[in-house]
Amino acid sequence: MKTKFSLSKIAGIFSVAGLAAASLAPNTLHVPAPMRPWIFMFTIAWTVLLVSGVFS
Repeated sequence: MKTKFSLSKIAGIFSVAGLAAASLAPNTLHVPAPMRPWIFMFTIAWTVLLVSGVFS
């Protein structure tokens, strides 16, 4: 089966991967301590929105 990746789907994959990396390894990406809970919550919300198809 051949799947076609659109530009928005690739951008969504990279945005979720970047946010997940920032929320799971904040010391590696030098995220300040006050921003860590907000990035974690935003990552969950962003992933739910993308998976549920809000942007398609």
